Amino acid sequence: MAHSPDRTLRREVVCPFCGLACDDLVIEINESRLAVRQGACPISKAQFEREVPTEGQARASGAPCERDAAIGIAARILQQSRLPVIGGLATDIDGARGALELADRTGGVIDHRGSEALFRDLTALREIGTMTTTLSEVRNRADLLLIVGAGPPMPRFLERCFADLPNLFSQNSPVRRLVRLGPTGSIDLAPGVKASHIVCALEEMAATVASLRALLLGHVAKDKASPELVELVGLLRSARYSVIAWSASQLPPESGDLIVLALVEIVRELNRAGRAAGLPLGGAENLTGVHQACLWQTGHSMRTSFGTGAPRHDPRLYSAERLLVDGEADAVVWVSALSESPPPALPPELPLILLAPPGMEPTPEPAVFLPVGRPGVDHGGQIFRGDGVVALPLTALRASALASAGSTLRAITRAIESLRS
Repeated sequence: MAHSPDRTLRREVVCPFCGLACDDLVIEINESRLAVRQGACPISKAQFEREVPTEGQARASGAPCERDAAIGIAARILQQSRLPVIGGLATDIDGARGALELADRTGGVIDHRGSEALFRDLTALREIGTMTTTLSEVRNRADLLLIVGAGPPMPRFLERCFADLPNLFSQNSPVRRLVRLGPTGSIDLAPGVKASHIVCALEEMAATVASLRALLLGHVAKDKASPELVELVGLLRSARYSVIAWSASQLPPESGDLIVLALVEIVRELNRAGRAAGLPLGGAENLTGVHQACLWQTGHSMRTSFGTGAPRHDPRLYSAERLLVDGEADAVVWVSALSESPPPALPPELPLILLAPPGMEPTPEPAVFLPVGRPGVDHGGQIFRGDGVVALPLTALRASALASAGSTLRAITRAIESLRS
């Protein structure tokens, strides 16, 4: 791979921009500009090659100011707040820990932007228990993969599952079968993978999955059921190791919990006579990592309040979206280090403290804007892969003057402590 002397190549780079956390990227570095030379997908290419400055100007009410002054203003806002929400949380593990420290100090509520989908999966875990697997197990063992929903949200998911590489048990990949149950749309497949598609609109997904479950349990006669579902039950029953994958974020909001519960029950039934597992797909913006950090720091997931002096968890009461919609929050800290997505629309009287890479210009202007670097680009760190079993290291790819989200959140915490002393 030719490149000019003033350019360098970094190999085995971890991509932090989706839950798959691919760790095989080759990045070409030319001063502060990056280009993905191997392992690119639409997400990684857009994020790594996005031109973001290596330094940024803090702002208070739209006016440029020194970083320390902006941190002081943020501290005063939060000191006066009765119910601050620390949300967004598109950040690395250190950023999540800094957010937890700030929530503890301010009596705030902590929640991730993508937690609604996560709690659909956690509902099934809480109600009936789940049997899940990992990406490595899918590649090494699964001979049938059923994808339920609009398709995998991770561009390289099928590449990782069906890579024609030696696995732990053979020099040749096993014969694989892929079945999609969801809306129309194409998926790129590896050579040799048998594939079929049962077309199902999202609004019909709950009824279709319920029918599949009833058929599998013998509650519906085969001659009364859809021939496609009958065939699918046969495939699931005959597979050596079937995996059912879904992305809770792509399921209909009004029935997502029920669909996940039905899929988990299908997996449980298949394990009575064979081997099967579920694979929730997600974890974008380090959602899984923030969930893990909350668990080991507090014993709870996110949607946890520190207002009583101890962590208190309630998935509905402490939803950041609900608190903002119902007007209960009186200040917002929004962390968006791994995302281009702006914070939600807020009432003008609600002060917003925004931590994001330079270049983000939300409307209206936040009360305080603190530029931060991107993990895995401007500074090192750690993220969790979406299946929750691997924490992957991130390294800085360029020289940057931008502070991390974690150090910025801790600076705000220290400033609040100074005000109270």
